[in-house]
Amino acid sequence: MSSSIKELLIAAKQRLHQKNIEGAYLAPDLILAHLLKVTKEHLYAYPEKTVPPNLAKHFWELIERREKGEPLAYILGKKEFYDLELEVAPGVLIPRPETELIIDIIQEYFSPSQKFIFADLCTGSGCLGITIAKKFPLAKGICLDISAKALQVASKNKSKHNLKKQLLLVQGSLTHFFFQKQLDLIVSNPPYLSYEEVEKSSLEVKGYEPHLALLGGKKGLKFYPFLRRLIQQALKPRGIFIAECSPLQKEDLKTIFSSFPNLKIIKDLAGRNRFVFVQNHC
Repeated sequence: MSSSIKELLIAAKQRLHQKNIEGAYLAPDLILAHLLKVTKEHLYAYPEKTVPPNLAKHFWELIERREKGEPLAYILGKKEFYDLELEVAPGVLIPRPETELIIDIIQEYFSPSQKFIFADLCTGSGCLGITIAKKFPLAKGICLDISAKALQVASKNKSKHNLKKQLLLVQGSLTHFFFQKQLDLIVSNPPYLSYEEVEKSSLEVKGYEPHLALLGGKKGLKFYPFLRRLIQQALKPRGIFIAECSPLQKEDLKTIFSSFPNLKIIKDLAGRNRFVFVQNHC
């Protein structure tokens, strides 16, 4: 029996709402629009339109995945980041809205007409490196990640946004990354959650996203000493370093980066300590 757009959406929203799924009233719209290759607005404009049985069957399969807690970004295979649509996939960290603030900070120190070299460490989907390259067309960057899966996705995003000449993708660990005073900018969203924070996180996070990209050791601080070393080794004088962090790590990070007199811990839009900022002084 065929169903209309309206019938499918009403039934799916009720089903997800009964299971207390976050975004229960929006996820069905996005999933159906994705399957029909139309906008949400098209769904709202033609609610009585019949959905082909094969697509309706696929729709319910995807709703079941969401019902079990799988992140919507994995189901759709995409996530928007700073107005760019990026591919994502299971095994790759989903870009977060709060990470977008790193781009805002960068724009305070670099102009779109400026040539500079940057590194995006723990690039994941490539969200930071790709956005920097799009906002600063004369910049060139290295995007590093230890995960081959992440780099496969980052490579697709690099090609999708026509950045082959600006970005170099490298597989490796930031603990072995080395540049001799050649970088104007280093950005990083390293694994920074503690074991306790991961355990307390939602099913969407701890059950589906890669722990390799989440866990930063017992206190979540494992990678920051290596990042501190990179400021000293790889960043040019007056170069900029920005890394995301947990709101719980402020005092520990002030100790780790204490050798830098212009260290700042910058808050996100919710007022939580979210970023380590350093402008290299030597």
